[in-house]
Amino acid sequence: MERVRCASDDTEIRDCAQQISKFGSRRATRGLLAIVRGSADPMRQLMALHTRWNLFDARAVPLFLYMGATGKTEDLRAVAVEGLGNGIRRRHVQEAVAKCLIDPSVPVRYSALCAAAWLRYVTRQPMIPSLRRALESSANDPASLYTEGDVAELARSILDQEC
Repeated sequence: MERVRCASDDTEIRDCAQQISKFGSRRATRGLLAIVRGSADPMRQLMALHTRWNLFDARAVPLFLYMGATGKTEDLRAVAVEGLGNGIRRRHVQEAVAKCLIDPSVPVRYSALCAAAWLRYVTRQPMIPSLRRALESSANDPASLYTEGDVAELARSILDQEC
């Protein structure tokens, strides 16, 4: 963890984050939290957020909620919102994801769809009405193309998997 704090370049930060994820070290999460909250470097924050997400640590959900709403960059917000998939069974997380589905940022909307997909494909739980309405709205989104895929198409796919 100390290596991540002192890493000098993006490649070294990425390598350290991948090692923490690979070993599944939950002891490192306090250090990751300190990086997300205290670093002025968006790349360090992004890697720390991404690592917390890869650890499937439910304790990170409040951090994802906070960073999804207040992250300094679009990338930080998008990673945080996608990380909400780890806690998608909770009603308040589903409500946050529903709000992100109407965000002006296409990457944030796409990440919200990825989080919602966890509800449909992994947990197989029914969705709350506000999330369903937001998905229906996204399914008809005319400005839906994104480098990762088609927002409207993914929304329709999630709705088709309704339990």
